[in-house]
Amino acid sequence: MVDIRQDMVKRAVSFLRHPKVKGAPEAKQIAFLKDKQLTAEEIGEALRKAAELAAAEASAKTRAALVAAPTKRFQKGSVRSEAVASGGIVFISGQTALPSPTAGDDSGEGDVGVAESLSPEQQAARALDKIKELLEEVGSSTSKVVSALVCVRDLGQDLPGVEKAWGRWIDKDNPPARTVIQTGAIVGGGVGGAKPRRGGESIDIRVSVSVTAHL
Repeated sequence: MVDIRQDMVKRAVSFLRHPKVKGAPEAKQIAFLKDKQLTAEEIGEALRKAAELAAAEASAKTRAALVAAPTKRFQKGSVRSEAVASGGIVFISGQTALPSPTAGDDSGEGDVGVAESLSPEQQAARALDKIKELLEEVGSSTSKVVSALVCVRDLGQDLPGVEKAWGRWIDKDNPPARTVIQTGAIVGGGVGGAKPRRGGESIDIRVSVSVTAHL
């Protein structure tokens, strides 16, 4: 095993990160370090560390810019927004199989289409599809979801189907933290005290999902 002189590597990293050297062709950087009697292993170690530091700096600048960015609201209605991006974090309101409420109609009484005839699995899939679309609109993705709240009307009846839809939807390499609760009636835009109604007829919405993600 070749011994690496860490003091030489440290000086090489400082050299590689100098403003006048950063933009130079790598071949010239390597040639200079060879002239300073660094071994190939030491040069490789210095290049790796310099690249890691540069990536960390770029990431920190990106995070700082996101935190400083103004709060943005997406699909804003009269009493809620479907998504809010603030400080580099994305908050998605509870989504159901119903169409998202439009401005001036946040009661959950909009056009329900076939939502009420869907199984819990299908309702969950539709809600999750809406969340994915919102994440993409904001500039995020399912791989950046960090937490989720899943509300169902009945754990025994609804959760098995919800789990199937969830398993297809999540990024399996980046599964988020998740809480599942059994709740009372679910209105069109989330959880509430009464079923949404259309023309006096109750609509059977059984699943609501909300998530938090980062940009």
